[in-house]
Amino acid sequence: MSFLLKIEKIFFYIFLFSVPFQLRILLFEWGDGGEYSSAFLYFTDIVFFVLFVFWIFSKRKLVVLKNDRYLFLFLLFAFLSFIFSGGIFELGVYKFLKLVEFSVLYFYIKSSLDSFGFKNAVFALVFSGVFQSFLAIFQFFSQSDVGFRILGETILSPDMPGVAKIDLEDSKLMRSYGTFTHPNVLGAYLVFSLLLFFYLIKEKFFKNEFLNVVFLFILSLGLLVSFSRSAILVFLAVFLILFLKFSHLKIKKYFYLLAFLWFLLFVIFFGEFSARANISSENLNLRDVYKNTSYNFIAENPVFGVGIGNFVNELKKTNVFGDLAWAYQPVHNTYFLIASEIGFFGLLSFMLFFVFLLKELKQSRVDFFEKNIFLGILFSVVLLFFIDHYFWSFQQGSLMLFVLLGFASFLAYTKKAG
Repeated sequence: MSFLLKIEKIFFYIFLFSVPFQLRILLFEWGDGGEYSSAFLYFTDIVFFVLFVFWIFSKRKLVVLKNDRYLFLFLLFAFLSFIFSGGIFELGVYKFLKLVEFSVLYFYIKSSLDSFGFKNAVFALVFSGVFQSFLAIFQFFSQSDVGFRILGETILSPDMPGVAKIDLEDSKLMRSYGTFTHPNVLGAYLVFSLLLFFYLIKEKFFKNEFLNVVFLFILSLGLLVSFSRSAILVFLAVFLILFLKFSHLKIKKYFYLLAFLWFLLFVIFFGEFSARANISSENLNLRDVYKNTSYNFIAENPVFGVGIGNFVNELKKTNVFGDLAWAYQPVHNTYFLIASEIGFFGLLSFMLFFVFLLKELKQSRVDFFEKNIFLGILFSVVLLFFIDHYFWSFQQGSLMLFVLLGFASFLAYTKKAG
């Protein structure tokens, strides 16, 4: 291995570990500003730029599969959306460039994993999840942030407005964030970390079985204290499917162990889970407003949408929430959000890209266990798309998505059928 490749490999692992970090500087604001109408430069942007330069000089082959033509089509519709829509043009340019960055990341990962080692790359993601779990556990039991501002951790307290909480009868409990923008994003990341860790168990990454148990416990407790209903339910659904698929393999003992562990956690935190089971009427009403607004945007702008990145900006024009600034958010459904911002054909092209990637992976000669773990991860993405918007609207969510797509496409490419 050349010296430059060794350096690039270190930066690559740093990048994977840093996916959850929110460390950033504000570059521009448009309209009323805020999270959804601002441009930021992230630490992960800088690290990926370094990786991209290494990639250019390495002259490694660019891997392009048949399904990738739909990704290029998706980018074309995203470009046309800010050209022909009436949204904030500069915001559209910024969001489009971010989408291009994430797409390049996808190609970089699947073109480079063979040089870095797939198993070690998976460990970097899992170890990042374990670190986030430690932070989450500390945040929950101390009911405060840890103070890792250098990693982008925000100031957290159950008494602060806008911080996600669990309403108990006589108190409020803060949900854990890790270094993410919201507990739901943390929850999704830990779902993927748990599923990826089963791959490492199968590959006997750790020779000591006790470490496997410890990692499973830490990741599970981290996911639990996010109290993300969507992430926990999706994890349990995918876990059950994989449990049935792998019931004939030796690794099934870890599935039994994890099932028992989650049973204990549900018993211990029954009060908190009961409180989270009650969805407030305010929450439901907000989601209805976002959904109905999305319907209107799609009906009025079916081809080009309202412009990439402009959903919240257009929602503010309706003044539906008055001066309640925090209520102006994207629709909590990624499918609707993409269709609203870049049009129906943009959504269709992305769905075709995703479906054909699933097909490529399913038809590949990847090991049965490995293949089903990644199919489970992609199925989790499909489900979470129905419930939230962070894969499209937050840097960490988009990085998470395109990193996982890159890993899955790498497997589909390196172990083709035929």
